[in-house]
Amino acid sequence: MNKLLILFAFALPGLLIAQPYTDEEKLQGFVHNGDKVIFLFDPSLYDVAPEKVVVTGTFRNWDQDMNDNQWTMAYKDKLWTLEVPNRDYGRIAPGAEFKFRIDNGKWLSPPEGAPNEKGGNLTFLKDFVVPGVKAELRDDHTIWATITGARPLDKKDYRVTMADGTEIPIAGVLPNTSTGTLISTETPMDIRRVYFLEIPSLGLKTNCSYD
Repeated sequence: MNKLLILFAFALPGLLIAQPYTDEEKLQGFVHNGDKVIFLFDPSLYDVAPEKVVVTGTFRNWDQDMNDNQWTMAYKDKLWTLEVPNRDYGRIAPGAEFKFRIDNGKWLSPPEGAPNEKGGNLTFLKDFVVPGVKAELRDDHTIWATITGARPLDKKDYRVTMADGTEIPIAGVLPNTSTGTLISTETPMDIRRVYFLEIPSLGLKTNCSYD
């Protein structure tokens, strides 16, 4: 028992100081955490020892100001970080490109092996597609929906409702193109009234326009 306690005592400090970020996250230069983005700059990956680090990119229109505190990173435990609020991707959109700059403004290319390198820049959520839906009422039994992101094809994943909340039963859901989806209803709809299409699992809802 005493030997186990001694081993645990030696191991505990290492557990307490373990880095919360993975090697891949450091390579890609950011962590996407709910409604925020945490930019990560590991100087060992760039073989530098800077006194100042700033992040810039398409979300700043590549602003070269090195004195903007909103984009200046903080150093702690051998890692530079900057937390940026990003609810609904309002500040930094998927696919946004960025780079780190140090000291007097030196630009740094992505480290070797960065999984999100693109054209000499790092990329935020490189292959991510923001879920979205648009819907058009084609006739009294058909809705044409354009869906981006993951697309469910089970009719149970969809809801069609009237403005007063009355639900219209769905007969079937069929893919027509890579994003186009045909949704047929069991009962007829009145094209003069307002209808909504929902995909609850994706948190999506839109009105069905009629042109």
